[in-house]
Amino acid sequence: MVETKSIAELSDLAKQLNSQSNSLNRYITALNEQLAPLNLGLEFWYEPPLAYTGVRLDSSVSPLRKFSVATFLGYCELEDKWQLAIKETTTDYQWNAEYNEEDTVEEDDYTPLLKASREIRLEATEKFDEFLTGLIAHTKAQLAKIQRAEKAAKLK
Repeated sequence: MVETKSIAELSDLAKQLNSQSNSLNRYITALNEQLAPLNLGLEFWYEPPLAYTGVRLDSSVSPLRKFSVATFLGYCELEDKWQLAIKETTTDYQWNAEYNEEDTVEEDDYTPLLKASREIRLEATEKFDEFLTGLIAHTKAQLAKIQRAEKAAKLK
């Protein structure tokens, strides 16, 4: 029999968790609102992944499926606007008998961060500072490419 005290405690914790989850959405929305007017127009994916399953085997299919899933925090155009997003990259490992080697096939699935699971949103907000540092470095690298192109164009 389940103790009433345990259910009551869990009920209180669930209320706190739901309240704090609303705060997560406010943090995500605030960062989206700060990034949007910058008009960066640069896609960026932070590494390492927020989550990684490791290589798994799915024996429910024949032949046996070997795969992994990595979940990345990023910034991209999604649903007609630039926003924080999640990219889940599923990698299937398939044996290529002709070349006697394993091939990998990747498929990406994109979701706005605001629509991601609570667990992923929590992991993402923990990485916001590192994400912004990476986005700054990425933007600087893109500027350097443009400057090199301008310099090359002036030489001709």
